[in-house]
Parts: sequence; C-alpha cells; structure tokens
Amino acid sequence: MATVGAGSRNWDKLITKSEVDNATGNTRVYIKNVLNDWVQIAETYFVDDPNDPSGIPRKINKWKYTDNLVSQGLPLLTNTYNKVNGKNLSQSEINSLFFKNEIPKYNNDRAAVLNNNNNYANANEAEDQRSRFVLNTLVPGVKDPVGGSTVNSAGTGTIVGTPFPPAPILPLSSASRPTNPNGTVNANAQPIDLSAQTEGLTDLPAAKREDAIPSIVASKKYLQYPIEIPPLPYDFIKITAFEYKASSLYDQQGKLQHNILTNPTSRLSNTLETVVLPMQPNFSESNSVDWGGDMLNLIQATAAQGAMGLMGAISNANLKEILNVAGRSLSAAQQMLKDSSLKEYAAAYFAGQAVGANITSRATGKVINPNLELLFSGPRLRTFNFNFNLTPRTEEESKEIRRIIKVFKKNMASQRSSSRLFLETPNIFKLEYIYSGNQQHPYLNKFKPCALTSFNVNYTPDGSYMTYQGGSLTSYDIQLSFAEIEPIYQDDFTDIDTSEDMGF
Repeated sequence: MATVGAGSRNWDKLITKSEVDNATGNTRVYIKNVLNDWVQIAETYFVDDPNDPSGIPRKINKWKYTDNLVSQGLPLLTNTYNKVNGKNLSQSEINSLFFKNEIPKYNNDRAAVLNNNNNYANANEAEDQRSRFVLNTLVPGVKDPVGGSTVNSAGTGTIVGTPFPPAPILPLSSASRPTNPNGTVNANAQPIDLSAQTEGLTDLPAAKREDAIPSIVASKKYLQYPIEIPPLPYDFIKITAFEYKASSLYDQQGKLQHNILTNPTSRLSNTLETVVLPMQPNFSESNSVDWGGDMLNLIQATAAQGAMGLMGAISNANLKEILNVAGRSLSAAQQMLKDSSLKEYAAAYFAGQAVGANITSRATGKVINPNLELLFSGPRLRTFNFNFNLTPRTEEESKEIRRIIKVFKKNMASQRSSSRLFLETPNIFKLEYIYSGNQQHPYLNKFKPCALTSFNVNYTPDGSYMTYQGGSLTSYDIQLSFAEIEPIYQDDFTDIDTSEDMGF
C-alpha cells in the first residue's frame, strides 16, 4: 500500500494538490501559501453510516479541515485565498466555496487513482480494495470491479453509470513531498459536518463535461496537452501546420527573381491544425555555416587572371582588348619561367605526368605553394529535435493525445495529386515558444518555417504494455525532428541593443 499523488489544481489563482492513500481511501489536500510552502488544509475521515440498509458494517466518507489556525479564527485557507485573489471573504463564504465547489473535484481525482489497478501491488489486491471501498466505506466515484456499480458523488449509495465527469488533473511535481509546517497533521482538528453544505449536490450528467474541461475548444483545429491548462500565465510551445506554398522563379511581374527566399512567411498559406505542448527541459538551438579549405597556386592565379580578362573582353566584343589580354598573359608566363626553380619544377611535373608518378617531390624536394585558405561556401539549415511524454489521465485526454499524434503524422506525409501522377510537398509547420500565455518568448530563439522530417512514437515508454479501460495506452513518447526550410541571414536580425527578443 502506498500514498499516490492524485494531481494538482488551480483554484482562483490558488495552487492546490492532493494525495490518496490506496490502503484506506483517504485523501489529503494541500495548498501553496504566500510563502510558496505546501501546507495541508483538509483531509477525509470515516464515520459509521446511521442509515445503512444493508446490514453490512458500512461507513461514510467525510471531509474536515486540518488547518491548525481555524480554531483561533485565523484560517490559513481563508487568509491565503483572500491574499492571492485580493478579496475579503469570510470563513463561512470560504467554506461554501471550498466544500461545495472544490471537494467534488478532489473526490473525482481520488476516484481516478483508486479505480486505476496500476496503483495496487497486483490485480487481486486491486479487486479486494476497490470492492471494500464500494461496499464498506462508500468512497465517491469508486467502481465495483465485480458488480459494476459505482459509489455516487455524495458517498451515500451506489448507482449505475458515471457519478461525475472525469475531470483532468495535472501531474505532481517530484521536487518535494508536501508537508505541514511542523511536519505533522493536526490530529485535533474538528470535523466539519458537510450535510448542509452538500445539500442540492447531484450527480452530474455526462453532457456537462465542458464544465469539468473548460479549456477544450470546440474546433479540433486546436489541440493541447495537458487538456486542462491552469488559468495562470504559463509558457508553452505552439506548433501550427500550414499548407506549403512553393517559391516561384518569377515575381508578380513575370521577371526572374534574383533572391527567391526573401520572405519566409510567404511559404505559409492556409492555416491548418494548431498543437500546444508543455515546455521541456532540453530546448536548444545550433547555428552553423559552411567554410572549407581552398587552394590557388601562383600558376593557377596567373591563368585565372588571364581568363577573367579574356572573358570580359569577349563579352564586350572588343578585339583590341582580347589581343592585349593575351599579350599580358603571355608576358606573365614568360616572367614566371625566368625563375630557375620553376623551370626545374615544371620539368619534373611533366615527367611525372608521363610516367604516372610523383616526380616533383623526389626530384626537387619541393611542392608548389597552394596558398591554402579557409573560404565561406554557404549557409546551413538548422534542425530542431523535441521529445514529449504524453500521459493520459482521462478518457477525453487520451482521445486528445490520439488526435495530436494523427495531426503530426498526417501533415508530414506526402500528398498525391488528383491524377496520381505527381507527389506534392507535405504541409509545413510554424513553431513558436510562447511566454506568459500570449507572446513570443523574449529569451528563446525564433523559428523560420519548418518541415517535419521525422516523427517517432513509442507506445510503451515505461517498458511494458499497459492500457486503460477502452484501450488507451497509459503513456506515449513522441519524438519530432524539424528542419527549417530556409537558412538564417544576418539581415534577419534586428538591432542587438534595441531588440526585445532573442532573434533567430
């Protein structure tokens, strides 16, 4: 048996998270106070069911504060909520908000943990524990693995169907385990009877799923993971697919273009799907250009000088200039031949050509100076690699992950023309690092339009094959390799001192 992290939530700017004991079915809720510390504020407990009609010893699961300062009139939850949200609500108002609006969500998160057989040592233990949570302790949302009935959302009986929609949860950070300020739970905390607060609460129909997942956009052109993003400024990577528009050799006036890559965004025509994914720990960029060694000895330089002059004279159809260039070239050659070393080298060179051997070094002990120099030969295209681990926590989120994978596979695939005679270019992508929810990240690089050159999916990244009910895998690992379709040029950058971003 173990304590399992049920997930984290954001409640009106207040960060909370919960843990579930899969041995008892109890849950503990923590908040992050204004000092950024995790502090326990509430937990569940069990009381005997006075209206038990079955004759089986049965208990009811209730909630209570574990806030040390409640009895002193200085409740941490109330004070923190008011401080973070700039409000002045009373203790009773906070009670109503917390126990009526938030407790059903924590019950939902707990049910997701307890209904997951992977959170138990083995299948037998999972069946025994879940049966006990249904028959003996009435933990809301737990489903009987044998009979199929489910405890209702109020924890007062069982129903057939869904007690509440599966609200998505966010993964717990592994940075630290939550503790109370003094490392203990307040055992003297007085339970709060929720009978009054829970009056009127009914099981939500499945059609009300949009209330539990407010971030889902009706159009499937917008996809995101996690499916529920906190209502706070956050950073993410945004990947948008576009139809590819080929560069033309001619401008709008029909004239041949000297530079066909002057406007990268001209390659983006029709906007397709957009995928939003969380930031990862290994974002990087690498910029490089091609430089290579090149040689030009004196003989080649002399011949090149004559050839360039001759080409210029021929293009101008100037016979007099052609004769002058030829005369200067002949004079330069004669001047070089006056060097006795060159005569000896030339004789050895041609002798070596005749017999197919290197005679120059053997006969003279010399090689001609190649004037080796590193010269620029062109730009290089940048590539970017990303790796995302997608772990579905609800049925809807598993479907969203499936859509995201299909979006990448579909848009990177080549397209057949209507006649099937040609293959058309796959769609391309625009990548953006978004800062604080709505702007280009000022301290991360920008991208030019990219092609998705490789897309890999690992369906069993945890080392074993596991699925949820319905067939969804418990985890997916996707690897994407992008390549920019155009190089980076110096004029793509704005002024270094005044620019408000990192540039390309």
